[in-house]
Amino acid sequence: MSKRIADRIRAAVSKDAMIELSQVVRQSRSNAGNCVKSMGLTGKAAARTVGYATHEITEDRLIQMGVVQGGIVIQGSCFPGTQLRNYQVLVEYGSIVVGKATIAEVGELPTKNLTRANGVTLNRSYAEQLELPSFSQAVEARVDSSDVPMYVTILTCRDRNNLSGLHEVAVAVIDASFESFIFYDEIDSFIAGYDAASDEGSWATGSVEAPMQPIPLQVRKDVKPFVGGEEKAEEKEASDDKSA
Repeated sequence: MSKRIADRIRAAVSKDAMIELSQVVRQSRSNAGNCVKSMGLTGKAAARTVGYATHEITEDRLIQMGVVQGGIVIQGSCFPGTQLRNYQVLVEYGSIVVGKATIAEVGELPTKNLTRANGVTLNRSYAEQLELPSFSQAVEARVDSSDVPMYVTILTCRDRNNLSGLHEVAVAVIDASFESFIFYDEIDSFIAGYDAASDEGSWATGSVEAPMQPIPLQVRKDVKPFVGGEEKAEEKEASDDKSA
């Protein structure tokens, strides 16, 4: 299952885009940390300030990067094809929607804020495949369908010994119940997998049974354009990320 999910992500998000995602989150932390050090802050005050600054720098860079790398930037609206609200910067690459989050420890789930709680709904089909009593290879192959949406999160875990550094950056897919990961890989390892997958041949090579159909979501119908009024929700969303 992990390989199938990794292949799906790599098929939609180019290696160059994934490398730049890695660089964006690391450089944003480095810039924020160096700035705070120059201000003379230390201890908890420094950690909080770096967290807030990193969040703002990262979101600004993601907007720029998403456009350059051919993605579609989604901000302050809804997840594609749904009425599920989003309050953070996301970048859509085909059927893959990429967001970011911070975690306190490696392998931990991020805070379940509004955006992530809505985003993982897109992963329902994948999570339910894992719950089948007999997870055969034929069934597993069905999740290769390119029109099944997936919400992917770039997770960052700060280095407690280096204000300007990150202990780990990971590529993760959270299950729809928000209780576990159905995919988790350190980002450098994930990037190396692009070359390995190329050596093995295309992930789509060979015959595959009829693609799994996405579980119906709340399809957007006559939704009025977003014109604000969600300040409290947005503040809560930003606060969840900035606190790490």
